[in-house]
Amino acid sequence: MRSDSECLDSNAANGSMDSKHGEFANHLSMCRLELWNLFGDGPSFRRYQWQLFIVVGFDWAMDNMWPISTSLIFTAVTNEFSPSRPPLLTLSQNIGLLAGAMFWGCKSLSSDRQRLY
Repeated sequence: MRSDSECLDSNAANGSMDSKHGEFANHLSMCRLELWNLFGDGPSFRRYQWQLFIVVGFDWAMDNMWPISTSLIFTAVTNEFSPSRPPLLTLSQNIGLLAGAMFWGCKSLSSDRQRLY
């Protein structure tokens, strides 16, 4: 596959582009190449990013575990304790999760996040 500069040189040699446009496009290609050399690899994960990745991944797993665990024990709890209103178990779990999310969200905004973890 030919690079942009080879394409531009061949087009300029064929006379399909005027020389100013060809020079400008070649300059843009070189600038793009220099930017790729500077930032092409991208920022790497450092220790803090890996810690954050693990904490967020654990949080995602726990958030998905709560509804599943409640649905797994719902029938057994209903049979064992015979509550008068069984759907309130799910409602109380969701209210608790909402209260916890509100508390930790506000607490992390008002104080340093690194101390919370």
